[in-house]
Amino acid sequence: GKTTLLAHALDRAVEQGFTVAVGACSEGGAALSLAPIRALFRSLADQDPDIEEHVDRRYPAVGALLPGPGRSITDHDLSAVFTAAMAVLADQAVRAPLLIGVEDLHWADRSTTEFLSFLLRNLDRERIAVVATSRRDEPGADGMVARTLSELSRLRVVDRIDLAGLGRADLSDLLLRTVGRRLAPAVVDELLLRTEGNPFLATELASAHAFAPGALPASVRQVTARRLDGLP
Repeated sequence: GKTTLLAHALDRAVEQGFTVAVGACSEGGAALSLAPIRALFRSLADQDPDIEEHVDRRYPAVGALLPGPGRSITDHDLSAVFTAAMAVLADQAVRAPLLIGVEDLHWADRSTTEFLSFLLRNLDRERIAVVATSRRDEPGADGMVARTLSELSRLRVVDRIDLAGLGRADLSDLLLRTVGRRLAPAVVDELLLRTEGNPFLATELASAHAFAPGALPASVRQVTARRLDGLP
């Protein structure tokens, strides 16, 4: 699934000497302006204690994205924050190539998608890569965010990867790793039919089946209920 793909990309980047910074959007988090961007800057600060002094001296607008008292995003114009934030990321990328990971963009606030749009549209020779994940059909997702992501996917610097459901062989291997044993072919076939190869649903159902055949785990009920709530 998308989360596993992102984790694999981050692991490979670390192996190849990249600095990695990650932020994640959360359901209901659209009211938290730039929350995933703040998270990735906190990650950079954890890896480089000197970054705060560097920011305070050269890019004070970015201080609003770093942890610490007295820092407020409202003290600066967003365009100034975006420009300074990109400059800080470019400075970090001089030392080592930088991979930025952002999870679950379908739950992003508009300022976050605006920053990513600004960053991707202005990248030139900076050693910066961005890997972001999103669901196309998430109920309740902000329509403006979805349109922005669609526009970004058409940029020259952006490669879009649409993930399909797993095939039977890959699903069988995933279930083996999940439950620790090879499931009967009939069980694999049933899970493939019920989930259309969705890794999250299949592993949740397989884990529940290992302890209580036929049971529907709470996690699957919650996802199903949320998607039903989003129907007209």
